[in-house]
Amino acid sequence: MKKIISLTLAALMLLVALTSCRMPPKEDPFKEIFEENPEMELPKSEAMEVDPDNIPKYEINDVIKDYDDEDVIDVPADGDLAGGELVVKYKICDYGGNQNVAIVSIENHSEQPLTIRIKGYCEDTLLEKTTSISRTFYGFAAGWQNYFVFPPQVEFDEFWYELEFEPYEGNT
Repeated sequence: MKKIISLTLAALMLLVALTSCRMPPKEDPFKEIFEENPEMELPKSEAMEVDPDNIPKYEINDVIKDYDDEDVIDVPADGDLAGGELVVKYKICDYGGNQNVAIVSIENHSEQPLTIRIKGYCEDTLLEKTTSISRTFYGFAAGWQNYFVFPPQVEFDEFWYELEFEPYEGNT
């Protein structure tokens, strides 16, 4: 008898819980207003209006300060290339005592996406040992900036690079 009462009570509680947990239907607060006044226009906000001439073309928020070196590489406007420039900066950072890391920032100030190939050379001038690491970025968008990390897993004091680029066809 106790089992029947317990099962009946549990079923009743489940039924009450399921019927009382319905979510109210979502309503659009402006639906009635627009149905009553179809010609009504919303007021324009000054914040919504954007002057295309005042938009910064390249807005780069760089987190690294005091780079070791900075180069500007011209992207010639010929053939498939639209022209512009690439800004390349690097910094050698100490990474845990016996290791250094080179961080390279590249900014695409051209009018088209590019495929970028960068080969970094890390040299320990005392031991006269050089390590090279290559990175490739397909679809480096116009107006874009990205970091490339070169961790040779040794201590080094000199860094240089070779950079190649070509037009990229496709989505970035």
